[in-house]
Amino acid sequence: MRRLLIIAVLLVVAILVGVAVALSVVDADRLREPIVSRISERLQRTVELRELELILFPLPALRLSGLRVEGSTPEAPLLEVNEARLRMAFLPLFLGRVVLRAVELDAPRVRLELDAQGRLQLPGSTEPAERASSPVADAPAREMTLAVDTVRIVDGALEVGPWRVEKLELQGRLRLDRSAEFTFEADLSELGRLREGRVDLRGVGTDALSIAARGKLEAVDLAELGQRLALEAELAGRVDGTFEVGVEAGTLRTARLDFRARQLALASNGFELAGEAELAAVLGGAWKLDLTRSRIDWGEALRKPAGLVASFSGELGSTASLAALRDVLVRIGPNRLELELALDAATPHVRIRPVTLELEPLMQLSREPLDLGGRIELGAWEVELEPLALAGDAKLDGVTLGLQHGSVTLEGLLRAQGTRLYADDVRILAAGESATLSGSYDLVSGLARLDGGVSGVQVEALAKSFFGSSELAGLLEGRVSLRGPLSLVALEGEGQLEITDGRIRGFSLLQQILGGLAALPVLLAQLKGRDLSRYEEEEFQRLAADFRLKDGKLYMDNLTLEYRHARAQLHGTVSLTDGALALSGQVVITRELDAELADRKRGREQVIPIAGIKGTVTRPRVQLDRAALASLASVYTGQGKFFEKLEEKLGKEGAEAVGGWLDQILRGRKQER
Repeated sequence: MRRLLIIAVLLVVAILVGVAVALSVVDADRLREPIVSRISERLQRTVELRELELILFPLPALRLSGLRVEGSTPEAPLLEVNEARLRMAFLPLFLGRVVLRAVELDAPRVRLELDAQGRLQLPGSTEPAERASSPVADAPAREMTLAVDTVRIVDGALEVGPWRVEKLELQGRLRLDRSAEFTFEADLSELGRLREGRVDLRGVGTDALSIAARGKLEAVDLAELGQRLALEAELAGRVDGTFEVGVEAGTLRTARLDFRARQLALASNGFELAGEAELAAVLGGAWKLDLTRSRIDWGEALRKPAGLVASFSGELGSTASLAALRDVLVRIGPNRLELELALDAATPHVRIRPVTLELEPLMQLSREPLDLGGRIELGAWEVELEPLALAGDAKLDGVTLGLQHGSVTLEGLLRAQGTRLYADDVRILAAGESATLSGSYDLVSGLARLDGGVSGVQVEALAKSFFGSSELAGLLEGRVSLRGPLSLVALEGEGQLEITDGRIRGFSLLQQILGGLAALPVLLAQLKGRDLSRYEEEEFQRLAADFRLKDGKLYMDNLTLEYRHARAQLHGTVSLTDGALALSGQVVITRELDAELADRKRGREQVIPIAGIKGTVTRPRVQLDRAALASLASVYTGQGKFFEKLEEKLGKEGAEAVGGWLDQILRGRKQER
């Protein structure tokens, strides 16, 4: 046995020596042409090889320099390798196996192209026809017997369409069982960096190839990414995170992402997002998108401030697509909204499970500053997406809208049908008083139609809520019909109002009229020994008007204000935002008051023109013109011994002064005529 072992060892040594001698006499240049021809035939591209060198000691090796494979243009070769070194193990050759001790590539450059559909175009996908029909080609494929103990790439580069990988550093091994493992790092051109990368392969060289890869992305430039993807949206910011991907036979089986975007900025079609965002997702498992630290603006309606909790989470299906989304949980502040998605159905739709929403945190989403509280109880809702259609109901539970000087509470039912929301007899409460409102709102056009009414409402309470003052009192009856966008300055419509047994504290129409006349009638009455203060009452019997609403103002053509001794007929506007008045018209005083002013037994109705009523609803100011003043002076000063009584009260000089003043008024009246 020992002799046989010695003979076998001597035989192996002899073979190795023979191979070494044979290789030593082989001219490396003779091998270059067959190698170039074989690579060219395989890739169907022109191949250039500047130098080929065989190295025998200390281990057999092959060194290639200046390898270049033709690309689509001379300026863009498919492959360039500065230098490649292959070290081979001898003993496995005797077992029919090729084992490379090491494969080292120095500065390889690979450029691949994409077709019009974005698919990768690989060279040499088919064999030449004559070779495909050869007996060798028809024979069963042999088991793979290639292994590489060490694979190392230094300063590699890869271009695939607009994508570029630079400074690629890769190290790993390929085993005889068709498995491989590599670690790598690279710069993604101007996109960012790839660190701590690892890829494990199974079934190399077969159709059942499986790939498991993971790594860390650093400082990915979203603006550059958006340009390369030709996105219409404006995108900016930086992304860091980790990823894991598993592919089997060309199909994505597993995926895990954990990314965080910093200084994120996204703008598209009126939608803007800025701040930070976090995305974590597992294919076939849970996912979550957190936008709490982001500010969101969407059109003129929605604005989410940074800091308000806003997140979306749920379960992913086994495929990476929106259609894989099923159950989604939306969190806005303390509110949790559960959705059931069916995005891959013939009619994509969303089901909203019953929930109670707290409104106060939701008001942070409104661009308009609103003071809103209370709750909305949503029943089960169905939302069809294409085209949009709603079906569901909601209950308003103490929904409170804060005003400048008070608040309004809404209670009642809402329902949705198609693209419209309907309110049926919703109750509106303000300072203990109530009104009813019915109407609809179209989600597509943004237009509303509202009809409301009040009966026996105490105006004093409403005035306190809307204008912060309680000077106005009385019982209100009214109806209103409105249409347009839900904005006080944009709504239009018409209505009627009537206030009975009313009062404006601190305001008397007759007192302001007489005061506007520089107290002339009062002075005359006092000269005659009478007191007119009983006519300066604040209470009125009736205020009524038909009105039109436009631009946030009530336009009135027939406003009537009735006192016991006077009746005003006015027209003009009242602002709903601040209660400002812009009215004019006339006042008709009764026969009784006329008789008192004129010092006669039988009076007649007198018409006094009013140039304007300014101020606010709770603090009106009457303005009279010179013509009105002169008219009254003419009526009430031509009575017998007026100047004699005036001289008794004021003295001769005072009477002359008043007389001159009246002459100026009368002359001014005549000139105006």
